[in-house]
Amino acid sequence: MNALYRNYRHKLKKKYFDSKATYSLRLRNKPKDMDVKDWKYLVNLWTENAFQREATKIRQIDASVLCRHTRGQKALLG
Repeated sequence: MNALYRNYRHKLKKKYFDSKATYSLRLRNKPKDMDVKDWKYLVNLWTENAFQREATKIRQIDASVLCRHTRGQKALLG
């Protein structure tokens, strides 16, 4: 369920969120079927400094991985 929600937020950000736009333009560019309060929460989350730092850290770690795990969610042993 968590992965579905993360994927949904990713698609929303990719389609409706413009990082170069002003705050008011970001708020106006919301999906039609989404509540204003929920969209405002996501816009605030995506522009928060702590969120940006964490995303940068994750991108750096991901870039440094030499061997990709391709087995999915199943345990490697067992």
